[in-house]
Amino acid sequence: MLFAFIGTAPAAWAHTQFGVSCLNSKAGPDNTALYLRLEPSLFHIDKKTGILSSDLQLRISFRKMPQGRMVIIRQKILKLNHDFLSGIDPFFHSFRFDVEPGEYEVIVELEDKTTRRNYLESIPHICRDLDATVALSDPELIQEFGNIVAPQPLLGEHFTSVPDHLNMSVLVYTRQPGFYRAKAVLYLRQDGAHTGHIDAEESQCSQFVTLNQANAVVDARTGTASLSHRLDLAELPHGEYLVEVYLYRDDSLVAESARSFFIDWKRLKDVFGDLNAAIDMMALVTTPGRIARLKAIQNADEQQAAFWEFWGQRANPTQETAMDAIERYYNRIFYANENFYEGVAGWQTDRGKVLTLYGPPDQQSSIKLGASLFEIWTYSRCGMKFLFRNDEGKMHRVALG
Repeated sequence: MLFAFIGTAPAAWAHTQFGVSCLNSKAGPDNTALYLRLEPSLFHIDKKTGILSSDLQLRISFRKMPQGRMVIIRQKILKLNHDFLSGIDPFFHSFRFDVEPGEYEVIVELEDKTTRRNYLESIPHICRDLDATVALSDPELIQEFGNIVAPQPLLGEHFTSVPDHLNMSVLVYTRQPGFYRAKAVLYLRQDGAHTGHIDAEESQCSQFVTLNQANAVVDARTGTASLSHRLDLAELPHGEYLVEVYLYRDDSLVAESARSFFIDWKRLKDVFGDLNAAIDMMALVTTPGRIARLKAIQNADEQQAAFWEFWGQRANPTQETAMDAIERYYNRIFYANENFYEGVAGWQTDRGKVLTLYGPPDQQSSIKLGASLFEIWTYSRCGMKFLFRNDEGKMHRVALG
């Protein structure tokens, strides 16, 4: 069963995917939670010492929509040391705000004072009235990674490094204490027939089908209650999901909340499903001779062990595991294959090779010179720049200057 309600309180928070997420988290003061994750690769790294920039200025702005009036501005100086922002470990921070109900645009601006580089993230947020007679907080999606004990809130809606399971927590607030009935429904976006609640805007472009649901009795005699359930992601296909939680008193619907997320179900099952193909894709990071030797191993277990050994050697033992190195490399290949196909697999194109080796660029722009179209990829974090020219629909890398 995908859903199983657990009578436990929401867990503590730690860092998760890069991005910003804004949730209706509680009734009363500090009703809105903003979660922020920062990647060390965004900041200046001294090539000799490995020390990261430690002077950052953060501004968080809530702007009313659609009027565009700024209603909250907060600034905070974050002094981060090298030990805290080391290697690939991200920095996670949470903020609490008092926000009146309404529609907002939330803008997060970060300035690296050392390099004078600026980063900006903008997300919409609808602040709901959790002080109403009966209300539900936004579903908080919690995941766990490997040996990291603290659960982590899922930021954003799209993630590719999929954990084995996902826990969801919802808080119940009521001025009418008593027993309620809750129902959680997991929907999968599809074209075609659907069951369950779906709003008019969503129904115009696509539809959701019910994948699973669970029911529970809620003891809210103290005016508050907590609901949690566990979602087994191993059973879910690739696609876009919507989790909705409904709260009933007697037979009447009194409150509801929702959260969407997208599973790009790649991960290790695609890599190890055809190990020889995965070995062929290592051409960007090893020699043809090493690839030939790996493919020549006839015993499947021995071949897989040699594959793990290779990636274990490439991983930094103090900062990542072989699995981390594998997922990073092949997730980039999967993205390149889906976005850069030019008659050959995307990872074999010029753009695909650069993306696989260096990741997404810090800046990407397009220009037209004469009759030719160009793309410029800039990697500020490592001082590199790549130029690609559009030749009859294929992007070929050309020398700068």
